[in-house]
Amino acid sequence: MPEASTTAEKLEMKGSPVTISNIEKKVREEFDSVSQKFKNGEFDELGNKIKSGAERVSSNLGDVIIAIFKVFAKVLGGVIVLLSSVLLIGICVTSIIMIFSTALPTNTVFNYVRTPIGLETPLWIQGILFLFTFGIPLFFLLLLGLKLLVTNLKSIGNVAKYTLLALWIIATSVVIGLGINEASQLAFDGKIVQKQVLNIKQNDTLFLKFKNNDFYDKKIDGNVDFRLSQDETGKTVIYSNEVSIEILKTDAKLPYFEIEKLAEGKSVYDAKQKAEKIRYKYTLEGNKLTFDNYFLTDLIQGFRNRNQKIELFLYLPEGTILKPDASVENYDESDDDYFNLHFSDDKFVYKVQKNKIMCLNCPADEDEFDDVDVENETTKNINNDSTSTLIFDNDKIIIKKSTSTKNNKEIKTIKVNGKEFIRVETDKN
Repeated sequence: MPEASTTAEKLEMKGSPVTISNIEKKVREEFDSVSQKFKNGEFDELGNKIKSGAERVSSNLGDVIIAIFKVFAKVLGGVIVLLSSVLLIGICVTSIIMIFSTALPTNTVFNYVRTPIGLETPLWIQGILFLFTFGIPLFFLLLLGLKLLVTNLKSIGNVAKYTLLALWIIATSVVIGLGINEASQLAFDGKIVQKQVLNIKQNDTLFLKFKNNDFYDKKIDGNVDFRLSQDETGKTVIYSNEVSIEILKTDAKLPYFEIEKLAEGKSVYDAKQKAEKIRYKYTLEGNKLTFDNYFLTDLIQGFRNRNQKIELFLYLPEGTILKPDASVENYDESDDDYFNLHFSDDKFVYKVQKNKIMCLNCPADEDEFDDVDVENETTKNINNDSTSTLIFDNDKIIIKKSTSTKNNKEIKTIKVNGKEFIRVETDKN
């Protein structure tokens, strides 16, 4: 039978006529019934049903969240295990190689190794320290990843944990101490200066070049920071191209140059001692000055001292004529506002002026930095009706100054080897 849901249907079900008075009576009875249920505490059943439903929902939601976290923990554990395993294997392999390697001076491969704690400490000791300092934390990280992957993984025990922790603290303390000592080895700068006067008269020509040593490097433009090599006697040495030259002005009558040998050490005295032991050569034959493009250092000085270098300073008085070789390009660090070295040709000739060095035979488009001085030099040379001849190597360069008149204009020119270099026209009136 269909359920009697409305008041009218309920009256009909009981055989009562459907009248307004009967409907009102039925509503009152139902209202009184509900009120009586609340009074008798029957609403607890409804509350319990609601509470039970909420608990089921929250329990299911909690299970979902816990399941998500478990999956995330598994993924995170896998990543940790993978990374820590790769790093730990790399550290173990490196440490084993260092532990079973010979000392630095007799091992060609490890001569190029630079460590933060210095090379005075034997590599086998450094290998042990390296393994304990970085391997132990990675080992514990690996255990953490495994615990995230395997919930019932057994512990390695407190004895093993505290032993590894103690070894890590000792190794880390030793590494920090050696690192501080290494830093102190490079705390001070040392410099040794060697001065040489060039017996070249004013208006003489100074030929300047750099040369390489075929025994160490076949290229003059080779740029090597530091490299281990052997000298002619078979002794292992440090070879470097850290050489630079700067051309400066001087009020002295004769040109001169200074060689500055720079090094670092744990004290000023120690740094100077290391600078003194840098081997660097040059040759001076008449007015031809040739510098080596490299220097040598004994291996015992320490491969750490990579800031060793040679700085050359060439001082030229006004009027000096300079002819640099093309090799100078690779080592010149002069201020372009004073000396603009043109790289396109090694036959360019320069003359020291009051405020800068002027190129005498550079093409106009090459002489962008020398325009003002060229004009001043032109006027000065033109007023001196003379012809001068300069001999450079096997080439004869003739600089000829002349003045002529044409169409009431005075024309002053400078020619280099018959080619017009400077031309100034002025109204004769």
